[in-house]
Amino acid sequence: MKVLHIVTQMEAGGAQGAAVRLSREMKKEGIDSSVCFLYIKRECYFGDDIFSLFKKPISGFFDYIKLVMALVFFIRKNKPDNVVCYTHYANIIGAFAAKIANTKNIVISHRNPVETYPKLCRYVDWCFGVFGVYHRMIAVSDTVYRSFKKYPERYKKKMKVVKNGIDVSSYETKEVNGAVGFLESHGIPKESFRFITSGRLHPQKNQLLLLKAMENVNENAVLIIAGDGELKESFEVFLKENDLQNRVFLMGEISPERMAFLLGLGDVFLFPSVYEAFGFSVVEAMAAGLPVVCSAIPAMHEIVGNAGILLDENDAGTWASEMNKIMQSSQCREKMSLKSTSRSKEYDIRKMVEGYVEALI
Repeated sequence: MKVLHIVTQMEAGGAQGAAVRLSREMKKEGIDSSVCFLYIKRECYFGDDIFSLFKKPISGFFDYIKLVMALVFFIRKNKPDNVVCYTHYANIIGAFAAKIANTKNIVISHRNPVETYPKLCRYVDWCFGVFGVYHRMIAVSDTVYRSFKKYPERYKKKMKVVKNGIDVSSYETKEVNGAVGFLESHGIPKESFRFITSGRLHPQKNQLLLLKAMENVNENAVLIIAGDGELKESFEVFLKENDLQNRVFLMGEISPERMAFLLGLGDVFLFPSVYEAFGFSVVEAMAAGLPVVCSAIPAMHEIVGNAGILLDENDAGTWASEMNKIMQSSQCREKMSLKSTSRSKEYDIRKMVEGYVEALI
């Protein structure tokens, strides 16, 4: 069996991490598996099983034509039995190219609620699902699956839920070597209480709410943000205008290998997203034993449940109040840490691998 995983862009995002982890776990099972990124946004994955068609983001009609042609050629050259696509753009481009290349089995994964897709993308996806371009579909959570409830049975009967997974053991709490040097190199006080969040600097991730909350959080607290994106400059302006440069630290994009280290430095993990399909970052934080405070959106009710604190994603005052409370109670943090560790075991990567392998031929 030969499998090619197709992802839109290379960066340290949830879909990208899922594809690489899944592919490498499949290789351990003796499956010939590799990952193809359509283009590189931020280079962070390496190896002889990682490929990229373009070295930088593409734009314009003719670039997309070149991309589809390059992908068809790549698929024909590598001759996979199965193509597995991730993210809505890769689902459409990858499935279309795989169909032209006569791939036997085309599997796509829905990684966000369908209402968050652009309209044209939703229409093409609907057509591909109804008229048989997709052979099988995977929704990464019950929340995502329910978003398709109004779709025809002809579409939905091809879909099943396979929840994302991680190697839980690689995040388990352990002695963090080099912690002092790391904190000093970034100007983070060693004795500070450290809130951590991770994700693209994007309106979806809602980090601005945390910046506003920090204005009313105990001065001994700092906020460490792992991630890069379009809002970086506006965040830097906000921090300067509100005198928060010494309390909020924008770390930039953190490689998947370094994320476990960073989580090991934290006291509490925050995740205020306005919408999610799953939330890899939260599961990683729970596996690291961190108490988690999340937005009260459907996906977090499903993934975190009663293992964390769920708050209104629009109310910075409530977040500030809860952050102060959790800082003051070590007993509360200890109880939440145990709940996090227990909950994370439900998302072991072996369950994810089994679910995807069942969709292959």
